[in-house]
Amino acid sequence: MKKKVILYSLGLSLLFIIGSAFSTSASAQTKPEEVTIQELSSNYVQFQDEAVIIKGLVTQYQPETVATMAYYSIEGDYGYTGTVKTSKKPPKLQRRYKVRAVVKLDDAVYDFYLIEITKRIILPIWVIALIAVIGLLVVGIGYLLVSSFTSKPEEAPKKEAPASAAEPAYDEAFKTVQIVTDKEAKKTLIYIPGRLVIQTGEDQGKDIILSGYPGPDGAIVSIGSREETGERKTAHIRLMEPTVSRSQAELILLNKDKKLMVKNLSKTNYTQVNGEEVLPDTLKEVVAGDTIKTGEVEFKYEK
Repeated sequence: MKKKVILYSLGLSLLFIIGSAFSTSASAQTKPEEVTIQELSSNYVQFQDEAVIIKGLVTQYQPETVATMAYYSIEGDYGYTGTVKTSKKPPKLQRRYKVRAVVKLDDAVYDFYLIEITKRIILPIWVIALIAVIGLLVVGIGYLLVSSFTSKPEEAPKKEAPASAAEPAYDEAFKTVQIVTDKEAKKTLIYIPGRLVIQTGEDQGKDIILSGYPGPDGAIVSIGSREETGERKTAHIRLMEPTVSRSQAELILLNKDKKLMVKNLSKTNYTQVNGEEVLPDTLKEVVAGDTIKTGEVEFKYEK
């Protein structure tokens, strides 16, 4: 039995690593907001106050001063250069980056600059290939180690406690998450199987039991930085993180087939499922073990 599990895991790992090598270029081609620095330089008024994605080589970094934010220069094709202002970790010089940013106009010099939302290094193909080889070696060594102990009897699976018994005490202080409880209001809510486990920040490891407000398509749990009022407040997860939009996302337990879906509502800071961005007003299914990231806050869905 253990050999079958290891072989199955080996196959999944190989598919994941190969897929990762091509996901960057494939996703970049399908995103309508990706532009070149040359296009921005020629038509920056068209993109004013819009979120765009650019790629290029970081050639210079200027730390924050009393008068200005920290900023760096990013060079695209044909020598076109853009200025990106940032309050985040400095980029590495002479490395290629993929940057999501908001376009702003500088009327004083009739030019544009960008405000960084996120950035990540673009890895060369040879680095991705090397990571794939190392990953396969690690999985293979793990398989050999596990195989050497196949003579040991398997332990009986432990019985999991009922979902109702796992409900956390919400009177415990959450530092970055706000959940409103109301016993009378809970009578009208629909219980959603499973829970969200916070993976980041000061509330890491804490659980959130899900109860949704009845909607036309299913039970809805809203997520965002706004403070919800009225009858929906007990089906709202408020995140006090500056990277989370006021209306970030919704969890929807569909009436039709009881699938749990994530609906992204943010148009500039997309919600992610397992590292994959969900486009605005689109749905993506969530199953046990998946991670949901909103801004810098990450959850793991468990059953």
